[in-house]
Amino acid sequence: YRIEGVTCNHCKDRIETHLLRLKNVNKVNVDVARNEIIVEGDKIYDEFVKKVVDGLGYYYVGEVSEMV
Repeated sequence: YRIEGVTCNHCKDRIETHLLRLKNVNKVNVDVARNEIIVEGDKIYDEFVKKVVDGLGYYYVGEVSEMV
């Protein structure tokens, strides 16, 4: 997923911690330099990822495949 507003490791840790609380999420990696989140698991719903990211004060831009 593409995101904006993540500028440091504290931001990265907050997003990873909150996304790992979602049902069916097994692994999360936020890449601050690339403004991307990689979420691994079964049946991950984009709207839930968006809600978490936006709710923490960052900006969900969309899926990486949508940006190409």
